Amino acid sequence: MAPEQARGDTEVDARADLYGLGATLFEMVTGRLPFIGETPLQTALKRLTEPAPSARSVQPDLPASWDAALARCLQKDLRERF
Repeated sequence: MAPEQARGDTEVDARADLYGLGATLFEMVTGRLPFIGETPLQTALKRLTEPAPSARSVQPDLPASWDAALARCLQKDLRERF
């Protein structure tokens, strides 16, 4: 769930799907989710309050271009996504 969806914003568009794609790809290339909480609510709060981790911090051999693309997809501000 994109941050704007977790906040209940009325402006939800295709950029929320880009966030979801980024989260899915992050898990595919690192083997873990970008945000992990003890409960679903804690996970949602982390999406709202913490920056997304670098995929290279988990998978150091990942090309920098992948890391940059994932980081852009996982931007909290939907205007900063692709």
